[in-house]
Amino acid sequence: MAELLIRVQASSNPEASEVGDIIAICPDGHVWGKSEGLPEYCVIKLPNLKVSDIDYLKSPLISNVDSEISLRIDKGIWENQLHKDKMLTNLSFINTPVSIPQEDNTYLVMGKVSTSKLAKRRKYKIPISLVQEQLDNKESIITIDKKDLLSNILEKTL
Repeated sequence: MAELLIRVQASSNPEASEVGDIIAICPDGHVWGKSEGLPEYCVIKLPNLKVSDIDYLKSPLISNVDSEISLRIDKGIWENQLHKDKMLTNLSFINTPVSIPQEDNTYLVMGKVSTSKLAKRRKYKIPISLVQEQLDNKESIITIDKKDLLSNILEKTL
C-alpha cells in the first residue's frame, strides 16, 4: 500500500504547494509528523498500490523558455568542428546561431536557446472534492480505491 500526503489548505506563501498537490508518497505505515495532518494536509491510503506505481505523481511542472544569448568564444574552439558541435548541442540552440569573427581572436556567437525552468512544484494534483466529505468530518487519514484516485488525477498546465 502507498500513502500520499496531500495539501488541503491554501498556504499564504505564493511559492508553496497548491491545494490538491501531492507533497509526498511513502510506503504503508510511514510515520507522519505532527504538522502533516489537518488543517493543512491529509494522508490518503491506497490499498494494493505500490509507491513505484505512482511515484511519477511527485513530478514538477517544467516550462521551456526561449531566450536570446550572446557569447564570446575562442576562435580555436569555435573553428574546431568537434568542439563547435558539442557546444551547440550543450547550449540547446533553437536554430543555427550567428557567429561574427572579432579582432581579438574570438567569435561573437548570438542566437536563441531553449532552457527549462520550474513552473510549479507539482505537475499533478488531486481534486479536493474527492475527499471533501471526509475532510468535513475532520478525518485526516482517508482510504481511497486506486481506481478512484487514478481516474481523478488532474494534470496542471501552464
